[in-house]
Amino acid sequence: MQKSEKIGDAKMATKNQIPKLAGTLVEHQEHFDGLTTEEAQWVIFNPKEAIGIFKAGVRTRVAAVTKKVDKTVAKILELVNDEIRIPALQEAFGMKDHFQVDTSLTAKVKISFVSDSVRDEFGSQVVVPRDGYAVSARRLLKRSADRPILTELRPVYKTDMPAVKSLMAQQPNGEPGVLLTDGQANIFYVEKSAGVLRAVRVRWSDDGWDVRSSSVKYPGEWNAGSQVFSRNSSVLKLL
Repeated sequence: MQKSEKIGDAKMATKNQIPKLAGTLVEHQEHFDGLTTEEAQWVIFNPKEAIGIFKAGVRTRVAAVTKKVDKTVAKILELVNDEIRIPALQEAFGMKDHFQVDTSLTAKVKISFVSDSVRDEFGSQVVVPRDGYAVSARRLLKRSADRPILTELRPVYKTDMPAVKSLMAQQPNGEPGVLLTDGQANIFYVEKSAGVLRAVRVRWSDDGWDVRSSSVKYPGEWNAGSQVFSRNSSVLKLL
């Protein structure tokens, strides 16, 4: 097999490709009929220059296509940690019992605010005992609404409210840990009911965790630097 050389990061055409390239141009020579007599004569007497112009045009075209493809598949999330363990549930988890505002010195987990949307959407939810599972944390590289984030996370992205509380409990007073405590959002995607997804945002404020939720259809954008959590495996069970 013929080896190819490189120009920068690009490989040169191999010796096997060159005669095929020339043959392809001969095969489609009728497309040269757009040249004037004077232009055709110039190519005949200046073949090296003509080939140079041809190569430059091809490189410009390929570079443009490559740039377009790269832009299409550009990632908006950067993996930070894919080994975050969520413990098993040994008993049913009632949401309303675990997300109560309490910033006292005796609070097991300081919670400064729970939005009405969280109370309304998850207040009656009960998660049955389940196995533990792993989640991943990803940093949002640029501002984005939920839909592009979910598209990149698919097919697995859902967590549950016990997972949210478990991670909060590891940083009950805003200590450094898996969750961001610098004012940026920690984002979880949780079903309030079968097929109805909500974005749950947890953020450390001055005196406790601030917990809110919103529809994933909401057009608002999360700030770059926010952290997104997604489930690695397991199946969510709801009562």
